[in-house]
Amino acid sequence: MPIFKGLIVEDSEVQRDVLKDLLESDDEIEIIGMSDNGQEAIQLAAQLQPDFITMDLQMEGMDGLQATRKILKSQPIPIFVVSASENDEVVFKALSLGAIEVISKSDMSSDNASHLIQKIKKVLRSEK
Repeated sequence: MPIFKGLIVEDSEVQRDVLKDLLESDDEIEIIGMSDNGQEAIQLAAQLQPDFITMDLQMEGMDGLQATRKILKSQPIPIFVVSASENDEVVFKALSLGAIEVISKSDMSSDNASHLIQKIKKVLRSEK
C-alpha cells in the first residue's frame, strides 16, 4: 500500500515514464501526478499536495530552478532533482534553493534508482 505520494516534473515523456516505473517499483511509492513544465508543476504541487517532487532542471518556459524556488516559497515539499545537467553551478544553485539531492540522468542505473528511492523514503520518514 503506497505511503509516499510523488509528483514527477520532466519534459521528456519517455523519461517521465521511466522514472514513474522506477519509483513505483517500490510498493510504498505512488506517483499521483506528472508534469512537463515548471508552471504546471507549481499548480499541481498546490493542488495535489505530494509528499515529494522529482524535478528536471532544463525545461521549456519556466525551468526547474524557477519552479523549485516558487514551490518551496509556499510549500515545504522535498524536491529531488533528476537532471541531465552536470553543470556544477546549476547543481549548486538547485541545492542552495532547497533541493534535497541532485541525481544525474546519465547515472540513473537501477542502483542509483534504488538510492533515490531510499533517499526519498528516509527524508519523508524523518518528517513524519
